[in-house]
Order: sequence, then C-alpha cells, then structure tokens
Amino acid sequence: MKLHQFCEEIEKNFLNAAPILALILVNPTPLTATEPAEALPIFFSAPNVSTVRFEPAEAGEPLPIAHLGSESTLTLSFDERDADLRTLYYIVRHCDPDWRASDLMDIEFFDGYNRTYDTAEARFSFNTTMPYTHYDIAVDTRPLKISGNYVVLVYDDSTGQLVVARPFMISENMLGIRSRVELNHTKRTQSLRIGVVHGRLRISNPASELRVVAWQNGLFQLRRTIDEPAFIRADETLYEGEALQFAGGNEFRWVDNRDLYYPRYGTRAIEFHDPFYHQTLHPDRLPDGYSFHEDRNGASHLHAVDIHAETDIAADYTLTHFILAAERQQSDVYIQGQLNGYALDHRNRLAWDEQLQAYRCSLWLKQGLHSYQYIVASPDGSAISHTTAPTDGSFADTENDYHIAIYYRHPTDTHWRLAATKTHNTLRTVNEFL
Repeated sequence: MKLHQFCEEIEKNFLNAAPILALILVNPTPLTATEPAEALPIFFSAPNVSTVRFEPAEAGEPLPIAHLGSESTLTLSFDERDADLRTLYYIVRHCDPDWRASDLMDIEFFDGYNRTYDTAEARFSFNTTMPYTHYDIAVDTRPLKISGNYVVLVYDDSTGQLVVARPFMISENMLGIRSRVELNHTKRTQSLRIGVVHGRLRISNPASELRVVAWQNGLFQLRRTIDEPAFIRADETLYEGEALQFAGGNEFRWVDNRDLYYPRYGTRAIEFHDPFYHQTLHPDRLPDGYSFHEDRNGASHLHAVDIHAETDIAADYTLTHFILAAERQQSDVYIQGQLNGYALDHRNRLAWDEQLQAYRCSLWLKQGLHSYQYIVASPDGSAISHTTAPTDGSFADTENDYHIAIYYRHPTDTHWRLAATKTHNTLRTVNEFL
C-alpha cells in the first residue's frame, strides 16, 4: 500500500487506524535503560492523561524553576480524558543531580506535612466531542527549605494510584554562569562552553564541589553531566569539550489543529468519525537541507479557532495520525515535544509499518499549535544520546535552547544544592568571551 493510499483509507474509515489506536491505549512503559532501579518516575502520565503542562513561576522562564525562599507557586495542569472528578493530593521528593531520590528525610527539605490536598481546581470540558476533566494544581514552593532537584507526584486519594509526575527545580543563585555556543559546520554540531563564576564562594576543589548539567531544548532525559573542569581560574571554573558538544539538529516541525473544519499547514484532512475528530497529516520526510523558520523548540501553544470560552475546557481533542517516510532505523524512533510532555515512552514511540515502509504513530492532541521533532535513540537502546539526523537532518545553524544547571556541594554538606541556572539561546543570547 502506498502512503497516499493509506492516508485516503484513514479518511474513509477511522477503523483502518485500529493498529495505531492500539499503540496509544496500552499502559505506558517509560524508558528505563539509563535510569537506575531507584530512580523516581520523573515523567509519568496515567494512560488517559494528556496535555500535561508545568508552568514556571516567573514570566519568560522556560523551565519549572523557582527561587529558594520566594513566594512562588508553580502550576501543574493536565486533562483526564473521559474521566470523572477525582480527589487528588501531591507530595514532593528531593532528588540528587541525577534525579534519583535523595537520602534526605522529609523534615530535612520540607517544612510541614508533605502531603498537600485541596490544591486542584477541577473543571469539566464544555461542548467537546472528547469529554475530559481539566485540573490546575498549585504547587507551593514555600515549604521547601533547600535548593535542588524535586519531583512532584500527584496521586488519586481513593485508589492511591499515581496520576502524574513531573520534575522541577529550586535554585539559590549562589554562583554566576557565563556561556557561549560555538558552531562547527563541518561536523554540524554546536559546542557549549560554560564559565562558573564563584562569586563569594570559596571553591577549593571544583572537581568534587561542582557538577555541571546541560541539555538541549527541554529534553533533560538526554542531559549531559560534567564533573571535571577544563580550566580553573582564581574566581571561575571553565567547562568545555566533547561532553558539551551537541548535534545541531534541525528546526522543529509544526502540527496545527486549531481549526477542526479547515485543514491547516501539513494536514491532509480533519474528519469526524463518531465519536472523535481524526487528523491525518501529510507524511513527514527528511528535509533536503536547512532553512530557518520560527519555532518554539518543542513547546505547544493551546488555541482553538472560533471558540470564545476558555481554551482549558473548551478546546477539543483530535486523534492525530503521524506518518514518517524514512528508512528503518536500528533503534527506536520517537516524537518529542511538549505535545507529549517531553516523555519518551511507548505512547510516542513510532511503529514500523512493513507494508507502508514507513513509521506511524497516533497521539491525542488538544487543539493548538504544537512543535515537535523526531529523534532516534542510540543503537544500544539507551536514552543517554539521540540524533535527529536520519529523520530531520542536523545543521550547525539551527536555533536551539541550551539549559544549564550548576550544582554545588561543600565537603560538609549532606546534599547537592542548585547554585545557578541559565538558558542560552543560540540566536538571542550574547556569546560571552571565555
């Protein structure tokens, strides 16, 4: 069967997409190849949960980060498709720089009882073909007594089942960060260089007292951790080298389902097959080369055309069918972006269709404009590295965000402190001289 014939079949009868539906209805099994057994489920969503968003405390901050001692509240929101109202509660767990649960007791990092109720504003969807319950949970950071990595875990009070888990950070701003990104057009890579400014801290042994973590475009499951500095100055420690060299990748693709009646860019058809809307995309192919276009580096913007009620409860869902016309890879291929919460699990892993000689996957997407990319896991199946080259290409000029986190641990400390964070955009952030 040719690709265009397959698209036409989906338009005629949504039952032809049953193999695709099976991919998204199974229980998710998150990747664990690089996570130790004691690792917390930092990216988890129950099977019927969609559109998980974790909004930062400060405007303009791309990550869910709050400052220690501030009055900040982070907002965790999500939809439960075809679900009744639940009573939810959340707890927070402190983690080390590798996102494993730390050895600290609750009393050491949390002021009060670490089990918070009555924080969820729950509303039912209005006039949508996909009924859902929308939750907004206010995660109060004021009880947190120390900086570092945290995971918020949301549970159903009646069953004790985990509903959602997401990571966030509490920073102290103890250190300064200087950064630059250097482009290598021959290798099609971008090399990050980082200078950690000590300020008032006396750091006698940076190799044991500092830890630098960097990742690209929000997907920190693929983060790089560096302990050994390249150079040490009197008031600054410099980090560079192969560990901070990233494939440039390509600009993110777009999927647009803001309008359910008129297909937009990249959409072959949007049709209603009782009881839901189905969106069939044109097959994605490997680009011929690099061309710049504005994107959101994986972020989604929720919006529904001609709906005057609040998007959170009035926007509908489409079952969106992705087709990737690419050669079969030796390892797994995923769709990555905020559209799936940056998770890497079975729900956004593409299945190889032998008949089509292409990959395919279907996702429940709330109406909006969603940026995404395809990534190929490393050949050994681990999640520590990835590449977009076989599916999206890779170029040194690509606009990317690089997120940097600096952890500090004094020899007498019992935990790592998050001493500084920064986001370096390759187009908008000025390269500093290092």
